[in-house]
Amino acid sequence: MLFALPMLSLQVTYPYRRRKVVGQGPPPAVFAVFVVFGAAVTLAMLGCVLAGFPYGDAVYITALTIDFFTVIFGFLIALDVIMQQPMEVPERRAPH
Repeated sequence: MLFALPMLSLQVTYPYRRRKVVGQGPPPAVFAVFVVFGAAVTLAMLGCVLAGFPYGDAVYITALTIDFFTVIFGFLIALDVIMQQPMEVPERRAPH
């Protein structure tokens, strides 16, 4: 529960937060993997653990691993976007 609620909040509010900062929603791949798939996994894990299903520990660690990889996917997409931006080089002062 300590992991699921903050992670679910992060996943579900991501499109709103991105739209607020950037002006547009996330790319379809990021939306599908991070928001939809990641939130579904987290919600399913939360349901299984709270319902007391057998092998709740296995469900938890599997969901944790999948969520870890969805966050890595989002990070790599963001890194790719950043690396494609032109680099601004400050002007050097001429020595006198």
